[in-house]
Amino acid sequence: MADAHFFNDEPFLDHEEGPDLLGHGQYAQHVISLLDRVRAQTETGVLALIGPWGSGKSSVLGKVTRRLQESENEEGWLIAELNPWLYSDLESLTLALFSEIREALPKSERWSEAREKIGGFGQAISPLGKVTALFGLDSEGLVQEVSNRISGDTSASAAKRKAEEALRKAGRPVLVVMDDLDRLTPEELLVVFKLVRLVGHLPGVYYLISFDERTLLDVLQRSELVGNSESRARDFLEKIIQVRLDLPAFRERDADILVDRSLDAVLASHSLALTPGEQQRLAEAYHRHLQGRLRTPRAIKRFFGQVDATLGQLTGNVDIVDFLIVTFLRTSEPRAYQLLWRHRAELTGTSIGLPSRRDERPEQRIERWRTRLQEAGVTEQHMDSVIGLMGMLFMPLRQALGYGADSQAIALRRGIGSIDYFDRYMVFGIPDDDLPEHTFDTALQQLANGTPGTEADELLLRLRDDTQRITRRIQYKRTAGTPLPAVALLEAAAQQHGYLTAAPQGAFGLLTADFAISILATDLLTDLAEPDRPGILKAMAESPDGAVLAARTLQRVAARNGSESPDSAQAADTPDWITQARSLIGHEIAQHLAPSASRAVNELTELEVTLLWAWRHIASEATRAWINQQFEETWTPLDLLAVLLPPDRTPLPSHRRRHPSEPRCAHRPQRAVQPSRSAPRRPRSRPRQSPGRPPGAHPPSTPGTPRQPPSQRLTLPCLVPLDKTEQQAVPDQPLALAPEQWQRLAAAHHAYTGTVSPYYDETLQEVTRRACTSGSIGKADIGALLMWKRLRADTPWVAELMAWPDIDVRRATAAATTAARDTTLSLGAAAQAGRAALAHLPGFRTGDALASAVLTAAAPDRMAIYDRRAHGGLRTLGITLSHASGRYSRYIETLDHLLAAAPAPIRTWTPRDMDTALYWMTA
Repeated sequence: MADAHFFNDEPFLDHEEGPDLLGHGQYAQHVISLLDRVRAQTETGVLALIGPWGSGKSSVLGKVTRRLQESENEEGWLIAELNPWLYSDLESLTLALFSEIREALPKSERWSEAREKIGGFGQAISPLGKVTALFGLDSEGLVQEVSNRISGDTSASAAKRKAEEALRKAGRPVLVVMDDLDRLTPEELLVVFKLVRLVGHLPGVYYLISFDERTLLDVLQRSELVGNSESRARDFLEKIIQVRLDLPAFRERDADILVDRSLDAVLASHSLALTPGEQQRLAEAYHRHLQGRLRTPRAIKRFFGQVDATLGQLTGNVDIVDFLIVTFLRTSEPRAYQLLWRHRAELTGTSIGLPSRRDERPEQRIERWRTRLQEAGVTEQHMDSVIGLMGMLFMPLRQALGYGADSQAIALRRGIGSIDYFDRYMVFGIPDDDLPEHTFDTALQQLANGTPGTEADELLLRLRDDTQRITRRIQYKRTAGTPLPAVALLEAAAQQHGYLTAAPQGAFGLLTADFAISILATDLLTDLAEPDRPGILKAMAESPDGAVLAARTLQRVAARNGSESPDSAQAADTPDWITQARSLIGHEIAQHLAPSASRAVNELTELEVTLLWAWRHIASEATRAWINQQFEETWTPLDLLAVLLPPDRTPLPSHRRRHPSEPRCAHRPQRAVQPSRSAPRRPRSRPRQSPGRPPGAHPPSTPGTPRQPPSQRLTLPCLVPLDKTEQQAVPDQPLALAPEQWQRLAAAHHAYTGTVSPYYDETLQEVTRRACTSGSIGKADIGALLMWKRLRADTPWVAELMAWPDIDVRRATAAATTAARDTTLSLGAAAQAGRAALAHLPGFRTGDALASAVLTAAAPDRMAIYDRRAHGGLRTLGITLSHASGRYSRYIETLDHLLAAAPAPIRTWTPRDMDTALYWMTA
């Protein structure tokens, strides 16, 4: 089958296309034997080969005719093949029949009389015009034919008798083969049957016809002769057909064998092989959803023919299992396939979504898609299989179906559910704005070898113009364990950093090119051995833009190691390589800032301001010394303050080059928000302000804590390290806790752990262990959490929840668990998705106390408990959390920002540690 012909319409005929996969050869031999038996008992007859469309009737007919023609028996069967589609009336079809019989007869002298008499019969029963058209008579022949008809014995009866005598004398049977009668119109079908039963009833002439019985009966019932009566249609057929040959059933085993052989042929022709994981996914798709639709040889052959025809340049650039599923949808449900492109953003998880859908329950999402598919013509019989196949492709639908989903796994296999690869499946190739996998891999190899090449040049160009997608694809390689040229990529990132042109992506455009390349640089640096890191960071910092990226990268890596502070007080705990890197980058930044020392402070460019902040974050003492030197010459503290801290600026902002003619503050760069410990932080264009609070103002201090004036919190001449609270933003207001407030949090956490029994959380921990094993939380564990939270159980919602099947409850909690654990989401987004998955359960529709317990049990290192006391704890810190919809996700996001802004050792807490501290603050 490796060389199977997918593009003809004849399913697997004998030796030319491999072994007889379906037993058609054996059945064809049975038909031949039956023909001989019929010939022995009657001098004419009609046999019918009956089977559904695509079941292999043409294959059997082909095998029968081929074997009869190849027979060396001189007295064996003669074959005449007639296509009734070509003739619209009885006269034309009659002439065609006798012409085919005449041509089937041997050309030897022995057969000359029979050939002549058969031709004479055809002429006798047909109009003169039909004869001239069929036999190609010229004008002279036409005159002669008219003369013969006038003067000779030309009656149809006489001609038929002469033809019968000649055929009996010849002594060889003629088999007239007619295929696909079910595709004729009612009138055409009756013409054929009239010809077979009456006109063509000749000695030694036998008919082998084929059709789909159900279709043929429907056609006959539309004729005036039969009328709308199936019983009359069957009676009519019985008068025409003497021997009925039902094609053997196409068994499930036969279909499986043919599918396996066809798949092997496609894979071999494209030099592909399935991995164990792909085999498992394909087996799931086939046995759950495809097997019932691939039930005939024609359906199987045409499906794999489409796969073979369109795979082409996508070989190695898409996931083969996803491609097979998409091809099935395209060929079997074309209007459903069109929905994929229409709802591309929703299916790939890149849409913001309508407000009405943010709290959509899983069954509501599935019902919405059922409606769409019904409108696209998907029948109820096939609805579940189509939705199941789409669930295998796209994470949002898979989650709604109650299965776990991993968006990173979809991207790693280059699945259609990833926005980075979706378009490839829809255009049957690599779009102009995309890089083929071979080009991508070759470019990485060229960078690794340090050899120039067009592929590497193209990759670097795309890194500048399509930053987010290229950095994601590099991250996919890194996650898959593919060796990467980390040094070369870091150098390239530094070179391109100041010239990124890719538009922001994601919800509200929060994923900027600058942020994407910074995260990639951080991960690549951690892949290098520690002794090699200072050298590459110095090389990155040799350009001003590269110095900004190098400083940010070092800051993030140092934060992961707990060595974020550049203060000399913590130098003893800082790894040597970080200390060395800070010195090297600082030296490069000083070189870049040297020209600015001769200019007024208000003439600093955006890039120079960014360099100052970058330097301060990695080497505050060196920055302080350099600035003090400028104060001794021309700069003044107040002027520098106005440049460094305008109302809408924060430390380490994103930047772009300012045109010399552009006013210095005409363009305000976006904030560069520090990443949280759990997920990348999306930058905000500017922090939101609380009503009535001017930009830059801090929230009120905790009662009893004296409010510090701004001058004491920002000592400009020394540029002391700012708290991370001054770099962060929360959804409702800026976070800027005073040192005393952090101390209160730490004291509350210490008091909680010292007062509350260490065994109190055993119930929560036990539910967590079971959730880790099962991936869901059932009613029994929800009851345990209810007791642990000390909530009332004598409520209507408890009774309603107990009436739900546990499997339905687990389906909802499984979706919530998957969302809460999804590390590709920020904590706030994960909390929002997890809370939405629970929203339709009784007891979870309003309020967040029990829902937060379930989510915390599902993801204890990411989620936290919400209740009124934790809410009150936030208020004591001057942080107001509104009660509007989505409160729990805002609560988790607030905790995440607090932890990201916290000093040591609070920054090592989990969100659960933070909620216990907030709880105890109001005890």
